[in-house]
Amino acid sequence: MVFTPPAISPAMTDIPDTVSLPDFLLDNKYRSVPHEQAKNPFTCGLSGKTYTSLEWKDRTGCLARALHQELGFQVNQGTEWEKVIGIYTLNTIDTLAVSFAVHYLNGVASPANAAYSASELAYQLKSAGAKAIFTCIPLLENALQAAKTAGIPEKHVYILDMPDVFTGGKKVPFKTVGDLVEQGKRLPAIEPLKWTEGQGERQTAFLCYSSGTSGLPKGVMISHRNCITNVIQMTLHEQVGRAGKGPKGGPRQDVSLGLLPFSHIYGLVVICLTGLFRGDETIVLPKFELATFLQAIQEYKISVLYIVPPIVIGLINAHQTASRYDLTSVESIFTGAAPLGESTAGDLAKLHPTWRIRQGYGMTETCTVVCSTTEEDVWFGSSGPLLPGFTVKIVRPDGSEVTAHNEEGELLVQSHSVVLGYLNNPAANAETFLPDTDGKGRWIRTGDVAIVSVAPSGNEHITITERIKELIKVNGHQVAPAELEALLLSHPSVADAAVIPVPSDRAGEVPRAYVVKSTSVSIEENDKIVKRDIAKSALQAILIPIVTLSVANPAANNPSPPLKRASSSAFSAISPRPRRPSRPSALSRTSRSCYLATGFFFPIGGIITGTWAVMFIGVIEWGAVVRMGFRENYRRRLARADRGGEKTIQGNDNDGMHGIMLDSLITPTRHSLDNSTAESQGGDKRLRVGGSFARRASDESGRRQEASRRRIFYQEGV
Repeated sequence: MVFTPPAISPAMTDIPDTVSLPDFLLDNKYRSVPHEQAKNPFTCGLSGKTYTSLEWKDRTGCLARALHQELGFQVNQGTEWEKVIGIYTLNTIDTLAVSFAVHYLNGVASPANAAYSASELAYQLKSAGAKAIFTCIPLLENALQAAKTAGIPEKHVYILDMPDVFTGGKKVPFKTVGDLVEQGKRLPAIEPLKWTEGQGERQTAFLCYSSGTSGLPKGVMISHRNCITNVIQMTLHEQVGRAGKGPKGGPRQDVSLGLLPFSHIYGLVVICLTGLFRGDETIVLPKFELATFLQAIQEYKISVLYIVPPIVIGLINAHQTASRYDLTSVESIFTGAAPLGESTAGDLAKLHPTWRIRQGYGMTETCTVVCSTTEEDVWFGSSGPLLPGFTVKIVRPDGSEVTAHNEEGELLVQSHSVVLGYLNNPAANAETFLPDTDGKGRWIRTGDVAIVSVAPSGNEHITITERIKELIKVNGHQVAPAELEALLLSHPSVADAAVIPVPSDRAGEVPRAYVVKSTSVSIEENDKIVKRDIAKSALQAILIPIVTLSVANPAANNPSPPLKRASSSAFSAISPRPRRPSRPSALSRTSRSCYLATGFFFPIGGIITGTWAVMFIGVIEWGAVVRMGFRENYRRRLARADRGGEKTIQGNDNDGMHGIMLDSLITPTRHSLDNSTAESQGGDKRLRVGGSFARRASDESGRRQEASRRRIFYQEGV
């Protein structure tokens, strides 16, 4: 059965396929609001710097002329793949202008996550075939390392301007966007694009990287028409709530928050592209800091907050601080990238009863929003009705289609916004994109489990209930277990590794890693490696021992890695969703030593804004834990609710595999173990793990139970 948008939903309009994305958004012929009536599209929330809508349009043209001279790109010669430019930056008021300048040259913009390490960025630049890169001063060092690895000369590294209050006024010997704009003002106009019919549907505008439904990051080819389609869909979907509330009786124009990364499909399409089309103003912030966030709302009278669930939780927890600011301008919030729970939405509504709390669902591969609640149709916990132009199916594991409400199955989506596919990856394309039976279209497998329910409004709403794809969603960002496992296995002390997801109230999910010690490195050598790698890093470390297991003779007579064989049976009591098929367990408690894994990450203003960047993974002898801030005599235990009783999994000195959780949401601080959390019980001293952490665990009847444990952080003095 195919589900469609509500009957009251506006009909989808024609989508131009011979028009580039910047022409569609910047030409008054197509815009929802003409430039003369539009707000300033992008304003820096730190400095107040801004441009009018027409001034911003002129800047994109000047940038295009300068890049034409700098890089030698010929507008109507060659393919778009000969003109790929990487964009690796924190949010700025010129980020989208750079992308549009590339599009004016018939090229491809490839935004990269600002949380990427140099090696991750280099992977994307090489995969995309980037010829140049735009970055910002805080990320310049990583960008230079990655550019060198990818073969990009330093003269093709450019800087996006950021306010001095953020960079400290630092100057670098690279051309800035401001320099390029001034250069472009002195150059003649470039030739216009000469597109044939259907070229907007075929030609890639953005190459964004996503893990899809499984595996390592892949380049997602997003066409000009894909972007235009979702901009139109979002505008139509929200037109009732905005109608007649703007200048001269036109649609309402919002002042929106531009905090979420513009490299993420949510920030790119929902905030930047759709806001520009509708004449909204976006207040740009480069990172999340609570005081700056609240001050920006008060100073710029922000009316719409585009945020993610962790920020919602932060607002709830910091309500006393927030009460000191004037937030009366806020009319609504829109959350995405991860589900917003019904109870969390309710808590926020109690604190701010005038705010309309909306939620949406989408993917990079759908060029963003598939469904969302509207101002007139809010139902906490759901992701809302379908946008115009979307159809979906719910498919059972046996391949049959769900034909009734409230029955779970995998969500399949069809729309003109569904992307072209993955770059140079036919296997992933075949797995993800399925041809329609009539041969006229295709469906995308989302890898998410959903139900269709009837809301109190009478409209059908989509609710995402589970994930079946092999991905971990941390603060709305995709983390590929395979990528973390590969990094763990690169450490000389790790013989095998497996990474699974663990639910988190604050981050949605977080990874937990299980490692088996290699016998090729002695304890003494291993300890030296640990101390050396800690000393080399200026980052804070986060260490959370969770579960102790062990593998008997991991390398003996086992042609395949023991964790891969044992993962499902061993982890079923730990993770509600084992990622790998069940195999005979090889776990036992005969290993000779006890080892632990640790990880590093990049905190961006207290909230990770990108994929995991694990800088160091070490496996260390249990006694060495003392030198890392733990008391030698305490053993670890996991307390969890298990069908009405508490089950304890104890570590001992013979354990050989340990789980760690890498949690990116909270900036780690030094914590001491006091008598309330670490107690002696007779002659056996244990680390008592308490506190609150909600974890879903599914039993045979599908009921979810709550478990709790306490995160333990440590910071090494380096």
